[in-house]
Amino acid sequence: MHNKYTRNLLKEFDLTPYDEHKVKATPRKVRPKELDKFIADRVDKLRELYEKHTPNTVFEMIMPAGETDGRKAIRIERVVGEDISPFDLPDFRQQMPKIEDYIEEE
Repeated sequence: MHNKYTRNLLKEFDLTPYDEHKVKATPRKVRPKELDKFIADRVDKLRELYEKHTPNTVFEMIMPAGETDGRKAIRIERVVGEDISPFDLPDFRQQMPKIEDYIEEE
């Protein structure tokens, strides 16, 4: 009868082929190559829209009540002008790339 020590010792001298010890990998879902191009173009377009619609900001230093030491001032960012997200644009969907343009029919 073997105990855990002798089983571990016998495992060192196992002559089973290496291929039988390999762990079978689960198949991955492969993304279509057209989707990668679509996502990259979408990211580029969003980057362009964010650069175009970035609001102007001004930083102000506000002193807390009763403080006289300027090192305790709090830095606050204020938006000057209109703060609009590219997702709030009325023609957002028309500006973004469409997935139908990237799918190739066979």
